[in-house]
Amino acid sequence: MQYRAHLKLFKGRHNCLWCHITSADLSKPLIQRGSFSLRSLQTLRDDHTRFLSQGQGDIKMAKFYHNVIGDAIFDIPLENVRI
Repeated sequence: MQYRAHLKLFKGRHNCLWCHITSADLSKPLIQRGSFSLRSLQTLRDDHTRFLSQGQGDIKMAKFYHNVIGDAIFDIPLENVRI
């Protein structure tokens, strides 16, 4: 239930904090979704680098870079983070 509540908070193309599923794929039945790669600090760094270099930091282009528009605040491996 917490995961569903989390997804309702965020709007846009990539509204999941844990994986690269799109909002369009989320609307499909679970059996039709397939699998999606998990986000990691490395994928966040890569997406941010691409956002700055290819997307030229234009906020309108953020959806093409998994909505990563800034550097990670903490450089802590996600395996060490508990919610």
